Amino acid sequence: NNNNNKPENVIPTTGSIYECQWVRQNIVIWGMIILTNTSMIFRINSSHEKNSSICSENIGYFAENPIFLEIKYKKWEIKQIKQIQRRRYLLRRSALEFFFSDSTVEFFNFPKGVSRVVWKQLSSSSQLSTYFNFDVFDPPRSLKKSGLTQQWIDGEISNFDYLMNLNTFAGRTSADLTQYFVFPWVLCDYVSPTIDLNDPGFYRDLTKPIGALNSERLEQLLERQLALEGTSTPPFLYGSHYSNIGSVLYFLLRLEPFTTMSLQLQSGRFDAPDRSFFSVERCWENCLKSHSDVKELIPEFYYLPELFKNVNGLDIGNLQDSGENISNVILPPWADNSPEKFVSINRKALESKYVSDNIHHWIDLIFGYKQQGKEAKLANNVFFHLTYEGAVDIDQITDITERQGIESQIANFGQTPSQLFFEPHPQRIRIHGKNTFDYSSLVLINSSVMIPPPVVNAVTTTSKNNNNNN
Repeated sequence: NNNNNKPENVIPTTGSIYECQWVRQNIVIWGMIILTNTSMIFRINSSHEKNSSICSENIGYFAENPIFLEIKYKKWEIKQIKQIQRRRYLLRRSALEFFFSDSTVEFFNFPKGVSRVVWKQLSSSSQLSTYFNFDVFDPPRSLKKSGLTQQWIDGEISNFDYLMNLNTFAGRTSADLTQYFVFPWVLCDYVSPTIDLNDPGFYRDLTKPIGALNSERLEQLLERQLALEGTSTPPFLYGSHYSNIGSVLYFLLRLEPFTTMSLQLQSGRFDAPDRSFFSVERCWENCLKSHSDVKELIPEFYYLPELFKNVNGLDIGNLQDSGENISNVILPPWADNSPEKFVSINRKALESKYVSDNIHHWIDLIFGYKQQGKEAKLANNVFFHLTYEGAVDIDQITDITERQGIESQIANFGQTPSQLFFEPHPQRIRIHGKNTFDYSSLVLINSSVMIPPPVVNAVTTTSKNNNNNN
């Protein structure tokens, strides 16, 4: 037991001190990291003005974590650190993510240049067991060194595990909802009474981004992109992103702590019921037709039936046209109203021959050579410029108002993952005798990648009362 949840009562008299921000999903806490020979300790800066607003806006969170109200410490033993990954925060390479032996993950952002100093000090510790070399670490090189792509090509790991690993190498994390894991829609039929996973007609075209699946909508977006030529705004097709904090909370609405986070995002109320995640079919239809909705999925679609259940009895509201009260997510007819069956079929679809043969095209769009530049334009895969790393140097912006505006844009409207591939991703080759993954018997399996699960708790009375004020 490394006493992670116990406040420290003694201030260390020796150790290196580094200013930082502790990023906890949608909460950012200002403070400092204290490194001793054996421990890493976070101390809140109790006088920081933004920490005062955090406490007032997140009473429920801090009430359940009295360590923050007491303004004490959070401590980790260095020997418990399993891995450290360099990360981006607001598209700057200034953060570190720590993976601990108890499967917890913590994310810290540092001032420019400080993360390298922290890394070097930790990497020289005799207490640290395994880590990446900071000086040579970059996502593409690290992924290539791991050999994961070849393992996937040979059928030695599942599509799910490979996509989770690509997300992790590309900087996606559960610790920062602005950079949450992104997964593809793989099915396109949510209205038929039955489904045949051997029929390609049931699958989405993985060679195109969501925004390009509807040719009529794409034509209109291309006209808008053309109109931006020669203006001060770099031309783009999609003003919204396939992954942002709003879309993540949209899917996770029914599970804590994301219910509370959704309420905070909507000023204490749930969003309008018709805009909530109440139907898979309606969600997919909106992604095909709306000019402002091109979202992909999150990994929970492929392993978490509770995502579709109103396990906490939330009063989300009534649909405007029908007056129907929203509770569980309305599933496709072929799921027989069973979240377990729906997730199982989705997972089997993800591991199907069709997806295995075509998922490399989607990887090209999200993590690969069609993510940016000329190839992205040819693939109709161009998003608003502030979603890309390197589009702006925030550290060079001296105007506080302008800087805060850009940081808010980046934090709320989506961030493109780090690019992992600069050439077409190879297609999967399932060689007989090498394919050790049993697709035929797949039901629900756990990923080998660490994914801290959502909490299934009863929603607070406060949450329900807030919704009743709609």
